Amino acid sequence: MKNAEFREAFRKEHIPFYYWGIGHMLMNFLLLSLPLMAFVLKITSPSLSELLLIPLTVVLGNLVVFIIHKFILHRKIKFLGFAYKIHSQWHHRFYTHDHLVWDSTKDFFIIFFPIDVILGFLVLFLPLIYFILVPILSTNGVFLVLATSCTYFIGYEVIHFISHLPEKNILMKVPYFRFMRNYHRIHHNPALMSEYNFNIVYPFFDLIFKTAYKENENVSDSLSGKKA
Repeated sequence: MKNAEFREAFRKEHIPFYYWGIGHMLMNFLLLSLPLMAFVLKITSPSLSELLLIPLTVVLGNLVVFIIHKFILHRKIKFLGFAYKIHSQWHHRFYTHDHLVWDSTKDFFIIFFPIDVILGFLVLFLPLIYFILVPILSTNGVFLVLATSCTYFIGYEVIHFISHLPEKNILMKVPYFRFMRNYHRIHHNPALMSEYNFNIVYPFFDLIFKTAYKENENVSDSLSGKKA
């Protein structure tokens, strides 16, 4: 089935007639931003050692995304088959490296995380992290980790959305956005999607685990602004 045919069939079968793409996008950001602001308000005069938890959380978030993306979203695992289906069989067929851009806001349905995933993050993951960290870290440290986690999730949604914008969009004048769009486009090649370019916000662990696909130039050189 050609991409255009798959898109049309998917829209008819899976996207409800009442779906509002802009509302979906705004709801995701609202749900993540409200707890983020609440966590930030709990932080008072953090020390340098506490602030160092921010980059540490970002790095761990990058690793979590890598693991989930590579081993759950692109592998058939018992009891998690729905994740593989939504990501590999739906998202990657709707958006290929040759057809990376959405046609209308209705197509946001298969770009942004479902709202129930956001709710799961808020009511399951964040409380779990909170109760794990409370005996270990200071109050500032706990809320810095929680706030950074929300910020990283928002960053993921933003960069992933930007990666599905047209190549001539004004945001592509920003080298980082242009690089990540091309990096993600490579991941949407059906021949490469299961093995390469799993990070979305920054390809840190792709570089470490050598899953960063080098198309025409070295990824690490491209990120540093050097020519291969």
